[in-house]
Amino acid sequence: LRDVYRRVFSEELGGALGTYCCAHFVVRRDRIEARSIEFFENLYRLITEAPYAQQNGGLCNVGKKPCYVIEFLWHRIFGEEDDLPPRSLQGDLPLALRYEGGRETRLPSPLKVAPYMALFQPSRYSRELERSR
Repeated sequence: LRDVYRRVFSEELGGALGTYCCAHFVVRRDRIEARSIEFFENLYRLITEAPYAQQNGGLCNVGKKPCYVIEFLWHRIFGEEDDLPPRSLQGDLPLALRYEGGRETRLPSPLKVAPYMALFQPSRYSRELERSR
């Protein structure tokens, strides 16, 4: 992952890299436009050529899914810090997006706070979410 980080951002990863599971994100247009078209073209080339993948001589064992590593970088690509705080502690997120779905949280479950959240199928997200019902 450090190799991919270096290839994407042209700098070394200075510490921890923390993100939220499964590349789920909402991004504003200005965050997308903050990067040049060339940046996204290079990112596309990096993913399609995947020099970091073991099958191409690299160290990263991503099998036939070289795009998988980018899941850990979207937040950084769109202007966030390398190591995101737990969702529950990220005050600029709406409450419905702050539930961790498996990571420890200091907030009550949104299923208890917001009745409309009960419409979702908790088992799809995590066992922890289901236990909180």
